Amino acid sequence: MAKTTKNPHNLQEELHRDLNLIILAVTFGMAYMTVYNGPPLNAFIRSLGAGDFVFAVIMAMPVFSGLLQLVASIVLQKAGRRKGLFITSGLIQRLILIPTALVPLLLPDQFKGTRILLVLLLIAINSGAQAFMIITYSSWMGAMVPTEIRGRYFSKRTLISTITSLIVAPLAGLFLDKVPGTKGYAILFLIVAVLGVIDILFFFWIRDPAMTPQTEVKPIHMHIMQPLKDANYRQFILFSTAFQFSLNLSGSFFTPFMLEHLHMSMLAITILTQTTMSLFVILSVGRIGSLMDRFGTKTVMSVAVIIIMVLPAFWFFATPENYLVTIFLVQMLAGVVWPAYEMGTMNLSIWLAPEEERPSYLASYAFIVALFGILPGQLLGGAIMEGFGAWLKVNPLPWLFGRGMIPFDLLLALTVFGRTAAVVFLFPTIEDKDTRGTPMDVAKAFFQRPGNWLRQKKVGD
Repeated sequence: MAKTTKNPHNLQEELHRDLNLIILAVTFGMAYMTVYNGPPLNAFIRSLGAGDFVFAVIMAMPVFSGLLQLVASIVLQKAGRRKGLFITSGLIQRLILIPTALVPLLLPDQFKGTRILLVLLLIAINSGAQAFMIITYSSWMGAMVPTEIRGRYFSKRTLISTITSLIVAPLAGLFLDKVPGTKGYAILFLIVAVLGVIDILFFFWIRDPAMTPQTEVKPIHMHIMQPLKDANYRQFILFSTAFQFSLNLSGSFFTPFMLEHLHMSMLAITILTQTTMSLFVILSVGRIGSLMDRFGTKTVMSVAVIIIMVLPAFWFFATPENYLVTIFLVQMLAGVVWPAYEMGTMNLSIWLAPEEERPSYLASYAFIVALFGILPGQLLGGAIMEGFGAWLKVNPLPWLFGRGMIPFDLLLALTVFGRTAAVVFLFPTIEDKDTRGTPMDVAKAFFQRPGNWLRQKKVGD
């Protein structure tokens, strides 16, 4: 056994080093993810000239990641080694962004259809590689991170990666305002692709806990069905599917709404959305992680989902005159509650699954959520934007602040309704054996003075 250090959680020295290396790697990876999962990629795809439905189809390409995780799970179980699969798929996923950005530079405007098709294909390849990254990374973290510190560890990882996002987001927005058009996207995407590769290379030096290869791997349909036979995990999948469906109805259209209706610059969008949210993530994520260790994942998550379900309603009131206050308020709240939702979902997806069947459970979870939640949400959202938008041109309807209704308003109403239904009817059916205390206890503890909170954070353990 490796010599232990005097760190607060008595981790083995090698494990402590590996966990710190992972956080360092994620710092570089977050630069890539801030651009790829944020307004810059949305704006890039919008600039290709795609209509609302085609735009939604392209934005739905990451769904392939969820669908292919079943295949990735089978490959992982047969190989019995995470590191090689993770590094190979990670390098592909990061580097494919470079040719994606070059497509508009190499093909002139008259080849708009070809450009859109090529970008769609490259994003699909990116998503396929991401499937192997996610399944290997989740299995890797499940084997490495001790249960008793997972809340604090993942909150620390989120804190540091969010600081990266806080720096990268406004710089990316400012750069795209100064260097507009395809040239700006190409340069920006090249830079973050290199940073993303550095993230992956760190994992060469991180230990991969032993994993026994399986000579007889279940067929794909058995991988899908096995977690569904687990009543509790089935309820978790059902909630996540319904919640992701409602999220993806409107999720891809916030950036177009800000660009085309609020007339915001890329710098204003990144500062008010990503930067504001990152600031409040930094201020709250450490406390959220410790609250999860104290009260359990589901108790903390229950407070977050109640707030998340009503957040889109604030966007009804955003206008070119008041968007500064409206979006700041939304993103301030989002910075507090989204880390709780994301860490909670990750924790439940990993630790509600039995350890020996974890890859199958995670793959089935991702497959079902992608196929029945994310994909139909994205496609229906795009269809509503295009179809309802055409109807409104012929039959205009009045809306708030004297403006006419736009299709995005309907998407916001539907996503609030969907989130509410998932939170009220499905979330309570999930059982978490580590649950302690009540949502009210979490709320009170969150607003305690730091000194009192630090002294009391072990209560309930």
